[in-house]
Amino acid sequence: MAPGRVQSGTITTVSFALATSIPGGGAPTAGNNRATSRNGTAPIFSVGATGNVLPVEVRSNAGQVTLRATTTGPLTNTGGNTIPISEITVASSDSALPAPTIPATGLGPTINVSTGGPGSGFTQVTQRAADWTFSYANTANRPAGTYTGQITFTASSP
Repeated sequence: MAPGRVQSGTITTVSFALATSIPGGGAPTAGNNRATSRNGTAPIFSVGATGNVLPVEVRSNAGQVTLRATTTGPLTNTGGNTIPISEITVASSDSALPAPTIPATGLGPTINVSTGGPGSGFTQVTQRAADWTFSYANTANRPAGTYTGQITFTASSP
């Protein structure tokens, strides 16, 4: 296992936090009816990520390897609010080890991992490593809260 790679079966946590700033006034103060100065420009919202880069590795000597993402439903918070988990996207640092599309629920489509890799002179051998970067699409306004969900990635070979 390469340095920085996590053994399969381990759950890795990715966190996204929404930050707000008010041009001419800085960050708003938490609470209702709090005064803040502003210059008339709309607030700026940004999403900050923590732990959103996941080192991944696929090794096989069984020929073509496919990857798939599986989810059990949307991201949810304790108030019952939801965000479609498909708003979490993944980009790979290496096109030979692409990240699968995250479905709204259930099984996502399979994608192929390119065979070969460093030091593999055999057509049946796959040895690929990449960093997958998770992002939050943030396509709609959502109620405040901490939302949780789980995505499972599965590698298979015929």
